[in-house]
Amino acid sequence: MAISQLPFFREEPVGAATVAAALATTFIITSMSASGSECIIVGGGPAGLTAAIYLARFRRRLLLIDSGASRASLIPETHNHPAFLGISGRDLLARLREQSLRYGAILRTGHVSDIRHGRAGFEVVTDLGSIVAPTVLLATGLTDTRPDIPGLVEAERRSLVRYCPICDGFEVTDKRIGVLGPMANAMAKAKFLKTFSREVCVIALDQSSEASAETIAVIAEPTRITACDAEVAVECRVAGQRTFDRIYVAAGCAVN
Repeated sequence: MAISQLPFFREEPVGAATVAAALATTFIITSMSASGSECIIVGGGPAGLTAAIYLARFRRRLLLIDSGASRASLIPETHNHPAFLGISGRDLLARLREQSLRYGAILRTGHVSDIRHGRAGFEVVTDLGSIVAPTVLLATGLTDTRPDIPGLVEAERRSLVRYCPICDGFEVTDKRIGVLGPMANAMAKAKFLKTFSREVCVIALDQSSEASAETIAVIAEPTRITACDAEVAVECRVAGQRTFDRIYVAAGCAVN
């Protein structure tokens, strides 16, 4: 079961620090044994680790459980994180983990399969066993949908295929950009990427009449992606081969 499907789930568009401060206030009036955790954080990406840092500095007992598959770990280098001119996702996560441990956070690798709400609080069911705490903070993040196209994973490993233009769109200014996904998704992301470059092309996984109403170029039915040094080639069933400096995937995502 996805965390978002749990009956008590509420999605709040607020920052991790704000959530942590609210939880710290809540803990003051929450009774619990001296040996247990006051909060279980599910997810060890930047949001979960930031919450862990704040809660640990508020001198709250917390346990963070993470499967080790943070979306941030896929970022080769980000330049829009405050205070860093450039840092890889893995290095950022390592620094956040180190900082949280410095203040007493407990970090564990594991997988959460269920969360149950009862009189004793929340029972978090994991492959490490069941853990009970009065408060749970969900920082499970997203999983991007990856189209099943030969060569895509290798191009992704070489940072030629990306997912988040908000994170690194500036780095492809005036470059040749392809946007891969179903027409509706890809066209929406392509329009945003026109902020950075005039050379934007939709690589549609399907056909749609929407293409004729837009000024953005469209090619369809990609069959293979090939990473070539600093560029990436896309072979399409009808249009043949096109070469780009970077491809962004726009195939949707799922809340973990």
